Amino acid sequence: MELLKLLLFIPACFALNMTPGPNNLLSLNNARCYGFYSAFIAGLGRVLAFAGMIAWLLQVWLLCCMHQKLYSW
Repeated sequence: MELLKLLLFIPACFALNMTPGPNNLLSLNNARCYGFYSAFIAGLGRVLAFAGMIAWLLQVWLLCCMHQKLYSW
């Protein structure tokens, strides 16, 4: 990665990590309305969903890398 892009990318990563996303706000609202246990169970569901999405994206990426002849644009 070029130095200029890296110097823009790293602060952007820190800024995105500092802001609460919709999942964090939903978790806080569930904890406020329904208690810690319900928020914890909902958080586990979100983690499971994200794990599934990441696994699917990893499979697609590996498929594209291993079959470059089929996916060369």
